[in-house]
Amino acid sequence: MEYTLFSQLPYEIRAYIYEFLPKKDLLQMRLVSHQVKIEVEENTEFSIKIDDQSCRFCHKLMNLRVSVCTITNFTHQISRKVLFKYSNRIRRLVFDGGITPMNLNRILGDCSKVEELSFTHEALGNENLLKSQKLRKYLEGFNNLTNLNLQFLRYPLGDPFSTDTNITFFLDTTFQHLQSFKFYYSVWGNWADLFLFLMRHVTTLNSIELQVGDRGDSSNTANYLREHDHTLLRNIIDITILRKLSFIEFRFRDDVLHVNPTVKNIIFDILSQQKTLEILHFHSPGDMTVTTLSRLVQANEKTLKELVVYNLQSFRPITNNNILEAEHHPQPQPERGGTLTEVDMRIFSKCSKMTVLALSCAPMPANNPNLHDTVPIHMVHMNSIPQALETFHLTGFKFISKDIVDLSHNLPNLRELLVMDAGKMKYSRILTNILKNCPRLEYLNVSPLKTRGSSSESWWFEVRELNKLYQRFMNIHYDPIDDLDGFEAHVSDMDREWIKDNMELHF
Repeated sequence: MEYTLFSQLPYEIRAYIYEFLPKKDLLQMRLVSHQVKIEVEENTEFSIKIDDQSCRFCHKLMNLRVSVCTITNFTHQISRKVLFKYSNRIRRLVFDGGITPMNLNRILGDCSKVEELSFTHEALGNENLLKSQKLRKYLEGFNNLTNLNLQFLRYPLGDPFSTDTNITFFLDTTFQHLQSFKFYYSVWGNWADLFLFLMRHVTTLNSIELQVGDRGDSSNTANYLREHDHTLLRNIIDITILRKLSFIEFRFRDDVLHVNPTVKNIIFDILSQQKTLEILHFHSPGDMTVTTLSRLVQANEKTLKELVVYNLQSFRPITNNNILEAEHHPQPQPERGGTLTEVDMRIFSKCSKMTVLALSCAPMPANNPNLHDTVPIHMVHMNSIPQALETFHLTGFKFISKDIVDLSHNLPNLRELLVMDAGKMKYSRILTNILKNCPRLEYLNVSPLKTRGSSSESWWFEVRELNKLYQRFMNIHYDPIDDLDGFEAHVSDMDREWIKDNMELHF
């Protein structure tokens, strides 16, 4: 009776209802009748996983209208003449496990309309996987392929310049409509092939993610560069073509970029030409300077939505000709007469679309024999941060307590705030004002909390106020002796009301 009533609904309404049902329930509904089976399959895109264990059920899975297919450890020979009944509907293929070259050829040969292709290091562990010329024809004929994701095996102490036939296969292939390219390889050193690949796709690429350097391999890379003239790279590539790359999304991580100045200069040359970046993630210890960051932000201020820069260059020698003055911003003076380097947050004042901002300082070099000749970064004009910001992370910067309290009045959309290693401040006032003044705040993490007071009385006041916050949000007592502990809170509207009633808000 219930199904009879459902079947009397117009077809458009039934199709709309199918969109909200779990896939598991839809699979069961297909057993109701032949008509329901047709309706469900016509209006539902399934995601399936194929491996050797599910091989005996493959004929049932492959008869579905599949949009996403993940293949893991698929080595059994395929006997079906037609692999996927609706192969033209498959939009995403993920190879995440061992697979035979024959099965790979069958699958790719059957899925010519695929839009996203992903290989993990589990699939690419077979060095003989990609030697078929027929396979290259398949890939080059994928006219709908826009996303390519590659993750190769990790050899933390291997030769970063060794040739992997699977890497060479992909980087020698041209994809006519490639828009997004992700390349993960922990010890990558052969930048020539990678840059040549980018040159061939200069007119179509708009999104790139490179994770290509492992810190454990820095000595190997440095030794290789001492024996080989890597500056010849500029004779192999055409930098004028690379400068034409225009990205919407740029994600980059290389922990050993500092030992390869030629590649470093090319990467920053490419970045310097960007004018339409929406997402920028950059992680390379100490290679991004404050000046470079400022220029990048200003060049992309109309489009930037998400900016994440880890290990911003934070320490520099103090010399007579290299001292920045911090006007109108009192700040602690380092030893030997220098002043703190600044990040002027006014560079973000015109980034009206920015919702995510995460900045961290590179740690002081552990092998620097002249630590007293270096200074950290001081953050000024914090109230210039755009009001659209929802996520704000700061690690290792120095700033005035009142600046971040004033900032809390200007971030009505802030949902997540993380402040790490900011030094000694009056944290009770900072936490209290942030919790009260940010109406949408959901998560707050400040660590460590090193309390400061101008007298013993003010110090004890600070401890008492922090203790109230700790008991409210963490259900523990604040320990002023173990000042490396941090404060972490998931915040609700009831918590904000409690702040108003129980905490002193003046600064």
